[in-house]
Order: sequence, then structure tokens, then C-alpha cells
Amino acid sequence: MADITRSIVELQEKYHAALRQAGRANGNLRLRAKYLTEAASAQYELSKLTRGSSSDDHVNECSRLLQEANQIKEQLGMQDTPAPQSQPAPAVPVPPVQPAPVPVSAPAPVQPAPQKAQENNVQGSSTEGLDVEGFSPESIQMKEPGNVSFDGLIGMDHAVSVVTTFFKNRHNMKTYTHLAAQMPKDAMVMDIMLYGPPGTGKTYFMKAIGNYVLKTVPNSAFFILPPDVLRTKHVGVSGDRLTSIFREMEKYENPVLCIDEIDALGASRDGANQGQYVTDLVTQLLQLIDGVKGKSDVLLIGGTNFPWNVDPAIISRMTERVYIGLPTKEAVTGYLTKGLKPFVSKEAGVLEKVASDVAGMLEHVTMRDLSTLINRVSNESFFTTTQAYPDNPEIAEFIPLEPERIRLYASKIVTVYDPEYNDRLVHPEKW
Repeated sequence: MADITRSIVELQEKYHAALRQAGRANGNLRLRAKYLTEAASAQYELSKLTRGSSSDDHVNECSRLLQEANQIKEQLGMQDTPAPQSQPAPAVPVPPVQPAPVPVSAPAPVQPAPQKAQENNVQGSSTEGLDVEGFSPESIQMKEPGNVSFDGLIGMDHAVSVVTTFFKNRHNMKTYTHLAAQMPKDAMVMDIMLYGPPGTGKTYFMKAIGNYVLKTVPNSAFFILPPDVLRTKHVGVSGDRLTSIFREMEKYENPVLCIDEIDALGASRDGANQGQYVTDLVTQLLQLIDGVKGKSDVLLIGGTNFPWNVDPAIISRMTERVYIGLPTKEAVTGYLTKGLKPFVSKEAGVLEKVASDVAGMLEHVTMRDLSTLINRVSNESFFTTTQAYPDNPEIAEFIPLEPERIRLYASKIVTVYDPEYNDRLVHPEKW
């Protein structure tokens, strides 16, 4: 399993490196097509090492990258180049993808345009708040609270406490004015970096923060920035999008910006494969972070599986660094007791026994693995119940599954654990 994890890590780093090279090659379309193809190859290899929705996501990203590369080749009148050796062309599963909104015939810039100043109109040529590819900061803003809450987390009590304490203290600053006057000026300035193995719930935690903020904090806004938002074939647009997001946050008293996979956006400028594009983007991000701090009480939260790939200047601004590790056996037992309850016999002790047995079977399990297990159990229980009562749509209780069926599902979960990777995570001095 360690070999699999190491391969996944290497392919992810290869993918991000190829994307960065493609970003810097905007003025050279042949070179950009080459790096897009390399990134697609890495995504396809990742699809073969993962499973479920993660595998599907890698296949879809592979298809998107290949489509863009082929569009560039059509513009240049090039023939399709053979796929990399690690990804034989006939074997690449490329599902149909909707054409990109940008016309293929649109001429691409030959020379990289200079980075626009932050004071410029970030909306470019659009008069409706959209940039040249139709992006608006509102597209990454959570407008209404959802169903995700802190209750669905495993072993994150400390992380939840950090966030809730921060907002409660900020609120009380307006009430306890005599105490607040004696506080340091930047006492309520805090940024958080969440780091840990894949699948432990970092992205879920970000969404739970959004729901908490929108429900409890007045004049708040929540934005979650996935790395693909800044992937664009137009020179200067990535920087403009960053600026527009921060400018939108300035309209609120309590904005929160979550950057998922912050290592893809804020990659270290000292990396061997970095160039001017990455350096400019990271520098601009740092300037925007510092600039918005003086205008509103923004909370910045970054999530990463590879903290050692994040630029040191960004890490230094993350005053709270919270490790989101694998859950303990006790935490897994509690999570399963709650999640399996509707599908297990109500006979005394059965649920607790099943949860404890399964927790003992699953070593190095992640939150994603546990969610997959509960989903499979719920699907079988739903099917069994609806088949047994085809004429009773009002039925409100599931037919319980036999504990052995649940243990069978648990035995099919393959956990991935790399001791070297996890040891590096918990020792920041090794970053």
C-alpha cells in the first residue's frame, strides 16, 4: 500500500508541475499543448490507482485537458501527437465533454501580457461582472447554508474549537469594549492551514465552516476557491480573478475564504519547476492577503495534503496550523454507531457490537472510506426494504441488515497508508 500511495503522490506532483508549465507557456501554444497532454497522462494514471468518484474525477479531468490540447492543435493545424508511453492512446477512457465556452477560433495572445495592476478593473472587457471566460466571484460564493455541519466530522474537536472561538471572540470584542481596547491591534487576525492525508475531511470541514458562518455570523460571506478556477488559457486572467475575489470580500465585515489544495495555488517559489507565472501569482496572493486585512476581518483557510509544497511566506501567515489526521479507533466507532443506526437491528447491543467490530477491522481508515461504507450499507438496506414492501411507499423504517453483511462490506475497503508520508506530515521540521 505504501507503494501505491507513493505513486499517487508522485503523479499528483507530476500533474501540478505540468499544469504550471502549461500556464507559463500561454504564449507558445505548441508547448502548452505538450504540457496539457502530460498533465492528462498523469490524471489517467491516477484514475487507475484510485476508485469510485475519485477515479471518475481523474478521468473527467484527463478528458478536459486532452480536449483543450486538441483544440490548440486544431488552431495550429497540427496532427494529434501520440499519447505518452504510460498512457497508450487506445486505452484512454475519454468520455464526451461539452465544448468549452471560449470559441476555438479566438486568437490566442502571442506575447504574455504584463500583469495588470490591482487598481485596474478586474472584470476585463465585461460590463456584467464576468471576465473573458465568464467567471464571477459569485460563482464560488456560498449563498445559503447547506446541510453540512460540524457534527459530521471525525476527530476534529480542536479544529472546530479554533474556528468557533475565533468568531465568538470577534463578536464579543464589540460588547466588551473596555477589554477590547486593551487587546493588541491584530489580536483578531488569524489564518488557518489545514493539512493531513487525503480523505480525512478537510474539504468537508471547510464547507461546515461556511454553514456555521452564514448561520451565526452577521454580515458574513463565505467563498471556497478550488484550484481549477485559476486555470485559464488567457494571460493575466488568473491574477485578475484573484483580485476580483478579494475585492468582493471587502464588501463584507466577516468574509471567509477557503482555498482548497492551496499548494496548487501557492506553490513554493523556490521549487525547481517553478517559473515567473507561479512567482507572480504567489506574490499577488500575498499582497492581496495583506491588503484585505486592513479593510475587513477576513479569515483565510487553506487546505493541503502537501504542506511542504506551499510557499513559506504563505505558511508564515497561517498563524493556526491544524493537523487533520486519521481518526482513532474510538472516533471511528462513534462515527459508525451514528451512521449505521438506521440500518442495523434495534436489539440491545447489536449496533455497538457491529460498530466496534468494523472499527477494529479498518486500520488507517479515512473519513472518505467510512462514508463509502455507510453509503453501501444504506443502498442495500434501501433496496431490500423497497423490494419487500413494493406497495407501501409510506414505510419509514429500514429492514435491518445482518451484521455479517456489514462486516463483508468493511472487508472490501482497501485503505492506503504510507508511513514515510505520514511521518513527514506530523513533523513540520521535515517540510
